[in-house]
Formats: sequence, structure tokens, C-alpha cells
Amino acid sequence: MEKNVAAFPTIKPIHAAIFTNEGFVELEDPADEAWAYRIKSTNSSSPNDNSSKTNRVRATTIQHLLSESGRQQIDLIKLDIEGAEFDLFESGDLGWLEHTRVLLIECHDNIRPGCSELIHKKMVERNFQSIKTPAYQNTLYHKLNLTSNR
Repeated sequence: MEKNVAAFPTIKPIHAAIFTNEGFVELEDPADEAWAYRIKSTNSSSPNDNSSKTNRVRATTIQHLLSESGRQQIDLIKLDIEGAEFDLFESGDLGWLEHTRVLLIECHDNIRPGCSELIHKKMVERNFQSIKTPAYQNTLYHKLNLTSNR
């Protein structure tokens, strides 16, 4: 990732998984494609918990990243988090959506049934409109009145 964004000084790569809370998660290899890793919640806040032989990575929230950035607004956020979007929208703090203009999300109903329905409900409740994209399971959500969020 660092190589991919090296030419863009305003992009700061962060080695962490987006999740419902701060802490650590385990990376699961479903033995599919190299890009198909998924995260599994743990009850540990330590990166050195040896209760599992899987890879552990820091977990962070979107709200935390927004706060750390010093920015007030997210113009565009793309989420493709291999099923963890269900957890994020079911039990995570969604306050960051109040500061978001556009969300492009890939819902993984094949991993977490009901994911698309849950996310759509939460987004409509927050005054977002959806546009289905032709690629995979991607949906684009945007605020109904984009100019009022500036």
C-alpha cells in the first residue's frame, strides 16, 4: 500500500483494520483468493495475546481516524472489509456518517446474510440515497442534499 500511495503526499497509509472498536482483531485466511482475508473479533486489547495462531492486527474505528486526521469532513469513503461491514453497521458508532458526503461500500451478503439490507436501512435513516453500481456488490450512498453538509 505504501508503494501505491507514495506519489500522493496527502495520503497517509495506516496499518489497521476498520472495526467496531479500538483494539486488535485476527486475520482469517479463508483459503480463497489472496485478497479475501477477513477479520474476526477478539476480546483482547493486546497485540501479543498468543491465544490464537492467526495474524493479529490493530483495529480502529472510522470515528477515531476522522478525529486523528483533524478533518471535519469525509468527502468519499470506500469500504470493502470482507463482511466486517455488517458488524460496523450493526453495533459500531456511526457518528462518522454525519460528517460523510459519499460512501461506496461493497456488501458481502455471501459472508454475512442480511448485510445489504442492514446497511441500506441505516443509511436511509441518515438521509442518504443509494445508487447500485454494476461492479460486484457495490452500492454508492450520497447525502440527499450535498451542499448542506459543507
